[in-house]
Amino acid sequence: MKPPKNVYPIFAWMMRLTFLLLAYILFWDKLKEFEFHTFTFWISFLFVALSVTLFIGGFSRSHDLTLISSLGLGIIALYHCYISFTFPLTISFVLNLLIASSAFVLFSLGNK
Repeated sequence: MKPPKNVYPIFAWMMRLTFLLLAYILFWDKLKEFEFHTFTFWISFLFVALSVTLFIGGFSRSHDLTLISSLGLGIIALYHCYISFTFPLTISFVLNLLIASSAFVLFSLGNK
């Protein structure tokens, strides 16, 4: 069985929408507090901003916005993996690893 090639755009948009939903669910409350002096606020701000630019980058012919946004989201997710790493592994670690993997898939494929 061969993988279907014509469904990639549908799933890429689904991943972009999922990043927007994740940004809203995970980080919107931290952004509403407007605590500019905390590192958590800036990580939250970056995740939300990069999620929005990832979504907008899907409408562009150029790959640049998608690549930069997805690389940034992957790095932020790996940072969250690092700070949530304990043994035994937690669900937070695994979910952040899944987020990083999704971001790096978009990084590797761009706007195909």
